[in-house]
Amino acid sequence: MQQKLEEGCEVGNLRKQFDEWLFSKGCSKREVFFAILEKELVYNKEDEKELVPIYEQLLQLTNQEELENHPEELRHILPPSSGVFIDPLIDLSKEELFDKIYGGWLGRSTGCTLGKPVELWPYEKVCSYLKLTNSFPLNDYIPALEPMPEGYKFKEDSETAVKNRVDGTPRDDDMDYPILNLQVLDKHGSAFTTEDVAQMWLLTMPYRLVYTAERVAYRNFILGKIPPDTANYRNPYREWIGAQIRADLWGWVNPGNPQAAAEMAYRDAKLSHTSNGLYGELWVSAMISEAFVRSNVGEIINQGLSFIPPSSRLAKMINQVIQWSHQFENWEECFQKIQEYYGDYNAVHTINNAAIVTMALLYSKGDFHKGITIAVMAGWDTDCNGATVGSILGVMNGASKLPKQWISPLNDTITTLVGMDRVIKISTLAERTMFHALNHTIGVNRQ
Repeated sequence: MQQKLEEGCEVGNLRKQFDEWLFSKGCSKREVFFAILEKELVYNKEDEKELVPIYEQLLQLTNQEELENHPEELRHILPPSSGVFIDPLIDLSKEELFDKIYGGWLGRSTGCTLGKPVELWPYEKVCSYLKLTNSFPLNDYIPALEPMPEGYKFKEDSETAVKNRVDGTPRDDDMDYPILNLQVLDKHGSAFTTEDVAQMWLLTMPYRLVYTAERVAYRNFILGKIPPDTANYRNPYREWIGAQIRADLWGWVNPGNPQAAAEMAYRDAKLSHTSNGLYGELWVSAMISEAFVRSNVGEIINQGLSFIPPSSRLAKMINQVIQWSHQFENWEECFQKIQEYYGDYNAVHTINNAAIVTMALLYSKGDFHKGITIAVMAGWDTDCNGATVGSILGVMNGASKLPKQWISPLNDTITTLVGMDRVIKISTLAERTMFHALNHTIGVNRQ
């Protein structure tokens, strides 16, 4: 329902029918995903008799302008230039390349850990809690109060993601996916298919530890659907942030080659996402690739923009945030505009969270500390946004230039539920990533 509304379709009558069903279940008018999660709504098989007809009618709704602005085929998405693009700026030694790849892994780990306790908190709640703990603006991992004040509850399993308790990178799906994708490359190489990615999910990721669009795609694949139907069939989360958080590895293994990074990202994203959800992964993968060869965050963002449709809602939002960054001196004023224009999107949607990523990068001016703290203080999907910003700035600056106060508590380790790795050194992951980057890159000095 919400997806069709965002696409510009008229859903008024169907919304009324759905709201009547919600009322009959004793549930408030809200996102059903969270109502079920928080046990406000109990859904059973009998409910399908009322909901399936509404769903079938929703499927028939289209907006021609939306379809034209949001192509799904790769040849209609990427720039018209054909062949492999190697950025002429790339001139890295093996040591420099490793420093940047390692920086990407460390940066992603740091940003994810920083945002983990307050995941899905809105800006106002994040800031009010930080002020309660005398830690606003953020300058370290988020402190925990004992007991926690009423109305404030950290995300489950974030005990080792708070100040003075970080001891390695805690397990998080935002860190599971780059490890899983590394295993895809280890097994299948750069010619991997979307089906290869799906099989790796089934082999390495427990079903209940994948979420929203990924869980739907996982289920659809088991039911015999093949991509892109795994992303399309009964998937109301297909434009949420799940694909965007899977982008990093494709950028890390294609330094200075955003075309190749985006092509790999597309093969991954179309398993579970469509339209702006899919574009988010292409955009981030291209930015990370560019971060190897550029030191200006504005240039990196603009280069990433060239790999998504210019008339898409995602591209329009990014350009709008860029304009606001020129208009407003501080990020809080810019974020007020983001809330005004994009605050109605779900807290884990691609578009509003990509707005935070764009804002954090621009106002950081390349400073790692500023970037990850702005990304988290702005709220919504804090671990995802902190991780993405941390990855881009980690690559751009390199591991050797990242602040020790953020990096040292990670102890170069990460815990994951992806089969075959479990607890592993981040530097080892960087070495494995380096192997693939050297195989994919022509312009790197291998001496």
